[in-house]
This record gives sequence, C-alpha cells and structure tokens, in this order.
Amino acid sequence: AFDKIKTATPNPALSITKHVRNLTKNSGEGKTTSSNPSDMLEFVIRVTNTGNGNAVNTIVSDVLPSRLIYVIGSTTVDGVGTNDGITNSDINVNTLAPNQTKTIRFQAQVAENFSVGTVTITNYGYAHADTVSQVSDSANVTVTKNAPALVCSPVDQDVVVNQYANFSATGGTGTYSWSAPGGNPTTGSGVNF
Repeated sequence: AFDKIKTATPNPALSITKHVRNLTKNSGEGKTTSSNPSDMLEFVIRVTNTGNGNAVNTIVSDVLPSRLIYVIGSTTVDGVGTNDGITNSDINVNTLAPNQTKTIRFQAQVAENFSVGTVTITNYGYAHADTVSQVSDSANVTVTKNAPALVCSPVDQDVVVNQYANFSATGGTGTYSWSAPGGNPTTGSGVNF
C-alpha cells in the first residue's frame, strides 16, 4: 500500500530582454536610443530562466549590424569581463537556475558611413539552452547625420576703399552673402565653394 507521489518534471524556459543606451549622450537604457555617427553605445541583454528546472548550457549571441562596430574587450556577464564571442559566435553563460537572470553588456561604436538623414538600425540578441528553444529580442538605434554647416571666416571684416577683402566658406553646403556699402558691386552671394 504505497501511495504514488507526483513530482513535477523540471522544465526550464528562457526569456530575453534587449536594451541599448547611448554612452556618448549619457542616455538611460531603453528599447530605442538616438545617435549620431561615431557615438559609443552599450547594449544590455538580460536572460532569465522562467521555468522550474535548470537551463543547462545557456548560450547567448548577438547579430551586430554592419554599421555598428564591436568594441573589443567590452563584454561583461554580471559585471565580470568575458570573451569577445558575443557578436561573432556566442558566449556560454553556463547553467541558469529557476528565476536566475544573467546580464550581458557590451559596447559598440556607430560607424561614420551614413548619408545625411535619419536611419533606424535594429540589433537582435538571442539565447537558448539544452532542451530550451531559442528566444530573441531587439533594440533600435536611430542614427541621424546632419548636413555640415557652412562656415565663413572671418565672420566680419572691415576694409577701406581699394583694399581687398578675402573670406572663405567651408565645411558644408549652404549659401553665403556679402555686402559692401558704397562699394562696386555693393552685394554678392553664392553657394558652397
């Protein structure tokens, strides 16, 4: 007369969240950040075992888009430096017990090669473990490249009759104008030169 004792079968499950922050602009973490070319970013991936069994061999990877450049030596797991495999293969964060979370951080620099305008780049992170299917999440970087401003130098200059005035306009596109009250001609204008 033995009673059967029912036991739950251990069943690990993973969840993942992906955030980004702009280190150059000292922004907080979020699903989206704004950026300019050359800004430094930090991506944050949090992987949690939401199941009731151990998630063995938990593997985390990230597919870094081509215009984001991984900063060598920047990957940490729970604040401890680890190998640089997060963006070119994967990293093993070992076994996650039920309700345990691992936080992976790494840095990337926004490339220079953007046209004038705004582009949104989506970055994906992934996690899986033995007997646990892959999960993923993403974060967005909105990159804005402004047209360079036209700079005239010197801004002001005084000249007397029959004296030459020189200035340059560099650094971008735009228009310029000048005036010479009492001169011949008295005004002029142009575009980037």
